[in-house]
Amino acid sequence: MATESPYREASEPVDYRQYYGLAQDPFADDPEYPLFTGAGRRALMDQLLHLSQFSSSLLAVLGEPGTGKTRIARVFIESLPEEIDHCFITAWDGAEPEQIFTAIMETFGLAGPEPKGLGPMVAGLRRFSQSADELDNTALVIIDDAHHLDDKTLAALVSLFQGQQDGCLHLVLIGEPSLIQRLDSFNMPDVMIHDLVLEPMTLEEATDYLNFRIEMADYLGPEIFTEDGVEPWWRRAEGHLGRLHQQAHQWLLSSLQEPETPARKPLPVIHIIAVASLLTILALAFLYRSGDSDRASETLALEPVPEVLETPVEAPAPTPEPESAPAPDPLTDARPDAEIDPQVPALSPVPAPEPQAPPQAEAPSEPTVPAEPAPAPEPPPAPAPSAPQVTDDEQRLLSWRASDYTLQLLGASSESAVRDFIQRQPNRAQLLSFRTQRQGNPWYVVVTGRFSDADSARAAVANLPDAQRQAGPWARPLSGIQEEIERERGL
Repeated sequence: MATESPYREASEPVDYRQYYGLAQDPFADDPEYPLFTGAGRRALMDQLLHLSQFSSSLLAVLGEPGTGKTRIARVFIESLPEEIDHCFITAWDGAEPEQIFTAIMETFGLAGPEPKGLGPMVAGLRRFSQSADELDNTALVIIDDAHHLDDKTLAALVSLFQGQQDGCLHLVLIGEPSLIQRLDSFNMPDVMIHDLVLEPMTLEEATDYLNFRIEMADYLGPEIFTEDGVEPWWRRAEGHLGRLHQQAHQWLLSSLQEPETPARKPLPVIHIIAVASLLTILALAFLYRSGDSDRASETLALEPVPEVLETPVEAPAPTPEPESAPAPDPLTDARPDAEIDPQVPALSPVPAPEPQAPPQAEAPSEPTVPAEPAPAPEPPPAPAPSAPQVTDDEQRLLSWRASDYTLQLLGASSESAVRDFIQRQPNRAQLLSFRTQRQGNPWYVVVTGRFSDADSARAAVANLPDAQRQAGPWARPLSGIQEEIERERGL
């Protein structure tokens, strides 16, 4: 039985799933597709699950368009424990605050028959948070595309956490990086905000991601995608995974299409007759010219060659050569009493050449002294590079082993807010802060403790003050913190 060729006509759609043995299209927009755990996705998911259950702070997951924020949101919801009640909303441009809060109230069974305004709904959610906390329940609100929410809606959501140290209600906002700047602009220092950034994939990560997608579709062959092949797609995609999917999809289609070769069409009959006639005429002309050449050769061979009479040519009379004078004897001519032949001019002795000094350049009668150029003004001394302003806390963190761990308590864009937080803590002497960058803006982080491994750091959370435990501390390796300090301070 003949095997069907994978090649098709250019106008016919090609299904590469059969050729590569795929159970599904690996680059379809399928929200149920397995999560790629590389490129920091798994670490972000673990941190998000921890903070959403043990932190009373507002959580913001930030990423550029197309980096996979919605995929993270769906996997996050699937990973939540069953006892956590959650409300998932996809925001849209132009949504009213009442629409968002009504959806939250209905999900948690708080909406009454009578219509309510925004104020009563905010107050109702605050009471719900306190009462559910007494029952040891957890309620979670996740809003995707939160950058579409207007300032009024965002301010109302943030106000749910004002003045509340305890509460069961948790909020996760997922949106573009501009969202964090809008949240910070509300200037609510008693509301802690944790932001988690979903970075675009590097070239190596994007290549692993494409191979992961096709492997999850049951592909069993060798790796198809390489960094050299993916590099132009990765640059054009600019971090947008949907564009990367389209490039890979088109490449798989083109890998199955047979290259087109122009078909050879037979010559028309009239063209064949014309070519044959032309060749016949050329052959007759060649034979005719060949016969004329042979006859001409025979005629030339039969004609007699005229005799040429040789006439003696008299040689011209030799011209008498003048008698050459005898060569002068240099010894005889050099004597003063030697006889001089009147016909030969006397040879005067040639004096030996005197050694000559090398020619000297004539000195100018009036030497011209070039005018000295005016001295160029000295450039001002370059300012000495200022020493990096490393704080005492940062110097202490840099002195610890890179393999150690610490607990991060807080991150904020306001340095004064961080200082105020530290001053309010009973263990402020054990808190350290450092400055880094987040989305191109200064970001200030508070940490505490030094531990040999991550498990020891997590175990120490139970010994922290209540306000710090509620902030959702998480273990961080010192190596990453030291890299951020060195990069920020130019070390």
